[in-house]
Amino acid sequence: MRWAEKRQTLYAGSIFLGIILILVGVWFLFFFRLPTCSDGVLNQNEGGVDCGGVCATLCQAPRVSALWARSVAVAPGVYHAVALVRNPESSAGTKALPYTFQVFDAKNILIAERRGVMFLYPGEVVPLFEANILTGERIPARTFITFGDAVWVQMERPTEPIQITSRELNQDTLTLTAHIENKTALPVYGTTLTALLYDADDIIITASQTKFDSLPAKGSHDAVFTWQEPFPRQVVRTDIIARTK
Repeated sequence: MRWAEKRQTLYAGSIFLGIILILVGVWFLFFFRLPTCSDGVLNQNEGGVDCGGVCATLCQAPRVSALWARSVAVAPGVYHAVALVRNPESSAGTKALPYTFQVFDAKNILIAERRGVMFLYPGEVVPLFEANILTGERIPARTFITFGDAVWVQMERPTEPIQITSRELNQDTLTLTAHIENKTALPVYGTTLTALLYDADDIIITASQTKFDSLPAKGSHDAVFTWQEPFPRQVVRTDIIARTK
């Protein structure tokens, strides 16, 4: 092959290669996307579409359950709905778990229904509290709670910054006083304290809840829970759970 023909072939090959490179660049620019955990495609090392494997989101929600659910009297015709909720997953939690409380009377007639959203950290067993449900003259006999769908993400369970250092129950004045402390070097915002009172059979008698907007670093405070009606049974155990979101 003569040099002129070789040069033409070389030029043609260079042009062809340039076109290929341009087409590849255009494809990468407009069509190629790095696999992510939000691209709606089953790729990477995923257990399902955008879940499992390298993705933090779980493909299957854990079987969250209530160890018990009760309605406790506050005043005539007024009840609190309370449940103790368990997250069996030790490495995943959710920021928004929908729930529904349903309260029935002895004839299995629905008295009241409350809906809400809770957060749940890995491995938690925590109280869920719905206050001041009006029932009129109807008396709750059974209380149920169901949970809706949520996005569950792998996470570590944070350490609760608020600690209850002491508590004192006065059954004559119907008050429970708890001394709480912020053990961290930073202020804490949005803490909820739930008090649960149990009888000798470890069945809940009553409950109450209070909230603190803030607690300064290394600060402390007294939380006082009060009740209007005398306790129907002798209180033998108190439990106070602090939760900070």
